[in-house]
Amino acid sequence: MLRLHIQTSEVLRYLRVTGQPDKALQARVNQACEAVCQAAVPRYTCRYFPLERRPEGLCPRGSGLVLAGQAIAKHLEGCDGCYLMAATLGAGVDRLIARSQASDMAFALMLDAAASDGIEYVCDYAEAELSFAERQKGGFLTGRFSPGYGDLSITIQKDFLFAVDAPRKIGLTVSAGGILLPQKSVTAILGRADRPVGGVKKGCGSCSLREDCQYRKDGLRCGR
Repeated sequence: MLRLHIQTSEVLRYLRVTGQPDKALQARVNQACEAVCQAAVPRYTCRYFPLERRPEGLCPRGSGLVLAGQAIAKHLEGCDGCYLMAATLGAGVDRLIARSQASDMAFALMLDAAASDGIEYVCDYAEAELSFAERQKGGFLTGRFSPGYGDLSITIQKDFLFAVDAPRKIGLTVSAGGILLPQKSVTAILGRADRPVGGVKKGCGSCSLREDCQYRKDGLRCGR
């Protein structure tokens, strides 16, 4: 099983702590990171699909998905295929955060921040594995692009999870409102090509929440 790694410096940034934290806060954050690592069952799954270009959008052949929008088209420009990836920390982390919300909201926020960095680590690990495997075959990958970025609709989540068999393989499902369950989970698309491809870089410019993001208003960033 993948061993989870959480950076306390990233957790503090998620919490918008600036400067050197005092010893009590640092100890509490360390405790939150350890609790998330113990509760998590990090898993991921992915599947490769050749890409077809249709009037309605890009279609990973055989997936039942249509990737519509200018942002994903730009991200997959020059790609002949793509990987659909899904990752989760498991339901135990959701339960851990929910229990703390009932008794210690401050600690619950620390747990949530630790879990956010934890799922990023799982995604980075999976991306590195895919990239290495492709390089061995002479291929190249873009970075990750998730439903909800830019104009790629989050409503594709159900079909996305079905395409990679995520409910069976890693226990990841989606609510009627498009929320991934467990919540500390991520779906993402990585383009594949025979030459180096850049794709759309992660950042505020590609985020659908950029206009209302409190991090951005405070001059901070939420991702790595």
